[in-house]
Amino acid sequence: MGVYMRNNLLSLVLGVCLLVGCEAGTSSTGESDAATVIVPTIVLSQDAPVTETPSPLVVTKPDDPLVVLLYRDGVLARTDVAGSAVEPVAKPLGAVGDTVWLYFWTNSPQISLDGRYLITSTSVSSSRGKWQVTDLQTGEEVASGQGQSRLSPTWNPDSQQFAYLVEEQVCIFDLAEQTETCVTLAPDLIGASWSPAGDYIAVAQANFSEEGATGQVWLLQTTTKTAEKIGTFETPLEATVNDAFEWTDDGSGLLIKSTHEEVASLLYRVDEGTTLPFSQPVHSLSPNGQYILYRAGAVGPVAGGIAYTLPVNESCMQPKLGLHNWDWSPDGKNLAYLLSCAEVPLTSWLSVLNASTGELLWQQEIANLPGNTYPIEFVYWSPDGAYLLLDEPDELYEGQRQLSPVWRVLADGSGLSEVVTDAGFLLGAVSQWEP
Repeated sequence: MGVYMRNNLLSLVLGVCLLVGCEAGTSSTGESDAATVIVPTIVLSQDAPVTETPSPLVVTKPDDPLVVLLYRDGVLARTDVAGSAVEPVAKPLGAVGDTVWLYFWTNSPQISLDGRYLITSTSVSSSRGKWQVTDLQTGEEVASGQGQSRLSPTWNPDSQQFAYLVEEQVCIFDLAEQTETCVTLAPDLIGASWSPAGDYIAVAQANFSEEGATGQVWLLQTTTKTAEKIGTFETPLEATVNDAFEWTDDGSGLLIKSTHEEVASLLYRVDEGTTLPFSQPVHSLSPNGQYILYRAGAVGPVAGGIAYTLPVNESCMQPKLGLHNWDWSPDGKNLAYLLSCAEVPLTSWLSVLNASTGELLWQQEIANLPGNTYPIEFVYWSPDGAYLLLDEPDELYEGQRQLSPVWRVLADGSGLSEVVTDAGFLLGAVSQWEP
């Protein structure tokens, strides 16, 4: 299944899962004082039933830091970029099912900024979801609880608190105190993201009774517990929190994304309270905050304008942005992009470009890799910028297929693809696990 077909299926399958609940999947500006209440939804670790936890022991001594997060052998695990050791860390809370990429796209694991804690979550019905926090140093569960189907857990930069959604509320859980404070905000909340500066939580609100609903973005001040509407976005039925907004690395700006030109994508400056509109729907912001990746496959400076478009070829003549077939380098200077299409079902072209000028630094054709059923459609930079990690969107078809290998390529393009692990689904590279 090529990237075009998969993106069409995403709109149908992911939208249904978010509306009815799938275990195998996941305005004007004004200010208001939000009521603060305590809602007893948590289950403290000392009262929680004992759950089976995979052994945290590393099977062999790793060559490098365990910075690669993946799913394999029924558990979440981490390994180094060479795959020299695999450490199981936690079990998924729900049944992953055959469509592995869909489950983890809707139930993305969340790592605390100090790298110590892992939140796993899942939707159990159309109205309810559950979460669990694991201490990665001890392998023990330290807290668990429940909320709405779209939980959207997000960490405070201090790694001692996280927020999640419960109906019309944003709930903030404190690990040390084992308590939570819930702030009533608005109905139809779909996502939350804590600012890297720690002072605000961005919250997305949208009604999915109609396709292409216009959503609202709120900023919740974490000290005063007051909330303010700051913008709107045009959201598809299958929208996740990453489709709604994205913080700049320093927390000074919030990128509000829209999928249609009728509702402009905006960069909201928190300190100034001003907005910078964009001429096209926006897909992502570079880590250094200097470049914008547009949904149509173009790249330009934040100040405006188009600098270049992503590369195509005679086989695949149109750039297409999928779930994670692109990634900025850790320093934001380069952009990696995977081109694939239905016309060439088992081939991808991996390109690395200068993020500022669009200069093609190198390109490599990746075709018919051993153990792969689909083209490579996921790419992540290693935290040190030395490698690009690659995977396909694993679909198992009632157990008839195994998880595909995870691959790596030197980031300078000087080598061929090498296996990191012979079977697994790549969930990303975690910079917090660097020493």
